[in-house]
Formats: sequence, C-alpha cells, structure tokens
Amino acid sequence: MRLRTVVFALVGVFSASEVFGQPKNDRRLENEIRVAWQGLCEDVGDQEPWQTHIDKLEPLVARAKDIEQGAMLRDYLDAMILARDYEVPEGVTVLNATPDQLIEMLSVSRLFGPTQKEFILITRPLQWVRDVGLYWGQMADRPAHEFLDPAIATYHRGRDIIPQLIDALDDMTATRSWYQPSSTKYWTVLVRRADFAMAILEAVTRIKFSPPDVGHGFSHQPKEKRDEIIAHVEEWWEHNQHASPLEARIWALERADVLESFWMLNVLGFEKQTGIVVEHLHRLLDRDLSDDYLRDVARRLANLGDNSGIRLVSQKVATSITPKINELRLLAAYGERKDFEMLARRYSEGLTPDKNKKQGQQSSVSKSILAAVEQAKTPMAVIVFARALFNGDNLVPWPVNSKRRPHNWSSVDIAAENIQKLTGRDFGYFPHLKTALRRLAIERIRDWWRVHGEKHHQAVSATDGRSDAIR
Repeated sequence: MRLRTVVFALVGVFSASEVFGQPKNDRRLENEIRVAWQGLCEDVGDQEPWQTHIDKLEPLVARAKDIEQGAMLRDYLDAMILARDYEVPEGVTVLNATPDQLIEMLSVSRLFGPTQKEFILITRPLQWVRDVGLYWGQMADRPAHEFLDPAIATYHRGRDIIPQLIDALDDMTATRSWYQPSSTKYWTVLVRRADFAMAILEAVTRIKFSPPDVGHGFSHQPKEKRDEIIAHVEEWWEHNQHASPLEARIWALERADVLESFWMLNVLGFEKQTGIVVEHLHRLLDRDLSDDYLRDVARRLANLGDNSGIRLVSQKVATSITPKINELRLLAAYGERKDFEMLARRYSEGLTPDKNKKQGQQSSVSKSILAAVEQAKTPMAVIVFARALFNGDNLVPWPVNSKRRPHNWSSVDIAAENIQKLTGRDFGYFPHLKTALRRLAIERIRDWWRVHGEKHHQAVSATDGRSDAIR
C-alpha cells in the first residue's frame, strides 16, 4: 500500500515587495534565495538524481529559516525526499504499469516546463474549454509509446483509475514538473503528485472539485481545505462509481458552488448538452445570487434563447435607484420591447430642466442608460434615443483633426447618430459636420420621429427588432 504523507503547504505565493516593513537586508536575502530556488527548479527536469537537488535545497532551507517563505521551502524539501525514495520498478513502463504504479510514476513526469499558460491549461482543465475541447484531450491524442509521459498515460486510463487518483489527492511527493509565474518576483512552483491527481481527476470526470481560484495547484491549499475537498470527492465517488459519467456529473453539478457550476456548464455546452445547461441555469436563478452571478446566468440563458434571466435583471433595473451599468448593457444586448420602453421612461425621469441652459441636465442614471444603449444593435433601442433627441439644442463643434468625440458631446448628437444608424435611414447627419449642418439634420430626425416614431416602434417590436421592418 502506498505511503500517504500529509505535508503542510504554505498558502499563496509571496513577493519580496509585499512584506510590509521588511528590512533591506532581509529583502536582499529573500531575493537571493528566491533566485537560487528558481535555478534549482530549472534543473529538476534533468535526469540528475533527486539527492542532487536535495543537497542544493538543504542549505537554502537553512538560510530561509527566518523569512516568510522558509516553511514553503521546507515543504518542498520534504516533497523531494519523498520523490528520492521512489524508483520506477525494472521493466515497468507507462503501458504495462498497474494503476498504483502509474500514479507513483507521476514523480518522473515532465509534462510541462516553465510557462504559466501551460501550467494553467493543465492544472485547471475545465477553465479553458474552447472550440477544441479540453487541453488534456489534445495532449492525449499524441501517439502512445513507451516514452509517453506518465501524466498523459494516467489520463488515458479514464474512469478506471479514479480510485487511485482519489487516493493520491494527499500525496505531496515532488514531480519533475515546475513552472515560473508570469512575474519573476514570484516564487517558482514545484508540482506535486497531488496537483496532477486533482487535475487529471477533473479532466477525466469533467467535474470541478478544487476551488476555482487555486493559483498554484491543489497542493497549495491549506490542509484543512484539502481534507474538506477530498471528503467531498470521496462522497461523490461513493454515490456515483456505478453511475454513468453524465449522471455523475449532474450529481456534482447540483451540489456545486455557482462559479464551479459555470466551469462545468462550459464543458456541457461544448458537448451540446443544451437541455442540461438550461435546466441547471434555471436552478441557479432560484438561488440568492449576487448581482454579478445573476448577470452571468442571465447572459448564458439569453445566449441559448431563454430570456427568463433577463426578466429578473429588467425587474432590478426598473426598481433600482441606481442601476448598474452592466445590467443596463445586458438589457441593451438582449432586451425586448418592454425593456427598452422601461429604459426610455427611466431616461426621461432622470432629466432635470435647466432654465439657464439649452439642454436639460442628465442624472447619472440617464447618462448610464444612454451609454449602455449605444451598444444596442436592435432598432427597438430607437425609443430610448428619441427621448435624448429632444433634450435641448446645446451642440458643440467636433474637434479639428480629432478621431474621438469630445467629452462634452451632447446627448442630442449621440441620439441622432444612433437613430440614423439603427433605422437605416439617411437623414444627412454626420458627427463631423459643422454645428449648423448637424442641427438641420437633427431637425429632420425630429420631424420624422414626430410623424412616424410610434409606428416605427410598433413595427420593429412586432418583428423582434428586425431591421427589415423599418424600411
């Protein structure tokens, strides 16, 4: 039976500049040790015996006893000692190894080198699902031969090796893989068996077990948190070892936190499991979601043709004293007729007439609504711009030789430009024209709206905002 050793891991990675009030000599010592540790990790991938690296690390650990990273280096030293005591049995390869032997062979894995991007793709397999699927799947497409990396070979075993992966989640033995964070001021990370075990488990099961914010691998979680996660994994396996892979994923999905759910839903969406995705997004709507999560769920549903989440966002905007700009943008992108009518009403409510100026004063809400609706692509947004179109005549000239409109560009100009664009009609308005010519074009747009505005809005609303309804 494989030795299971629990080693306390330091949470997070620290830079010298982050230690408040640290004496200059201590900072210099920390930098020297950090650079030496990075150089040591760069040699880990070589064929040199682990004892060689241990001999280099021991004096660093002794020097680091009084700095904050001392415990981390002591932890890594213990991990190397565990790796030193392991040897690949004679005649055993990744092709004929038993599941237990294959897990132990992770110590010789050199799956990736120093780049942060590759580290993230491997250790957070569900986070970066794109059109090509999981990065692990791409690596596993390589031809199998006796020199295949043990980590890829472990992934190849699929569900058959899940029990061994679960057992390895508390295995702190070092591997030959490491990576350097994007900034050299951060400490180099040495990958351990537990990191590979969690990454492969998530890639095989398509389930997010570890916290989404893990920055440096599962082994860097506090021991109490690791134990909690491992207990959850064991409970999941106890209930689902005889279930189908999809049933096992749904079981985990129903018990996952919101952010973990998003990652799993991304994979299900890639696999065209649209029904499951929509059903679970509706379950999330029943939770007490934060504003950010509500917007995310609403956007995901809207992209699948379901506006139930948008309805909740619309209700929030209609009753909120100060709607958030992201909520307004969401309505501008996915809203229906009644949403734009509500935005038009709220825009007008935020206007305060000013007798001393030609243009009414816009509240922060009105300004936010106008800025958000500028991103709309549907003619249904014209009703909002029509409210701004009649908000005075205080026009300012376009700056000479400038490609950007001035910061005090009037809401009337913004409205005129967008109405012309969304209706597809040529009113002769161009923002670069002289003020007098712009004013004439604006009057033409106003005249058109007074006569045809209501009819236009009814027409585009009846056809879900199709542009062919306004010709």
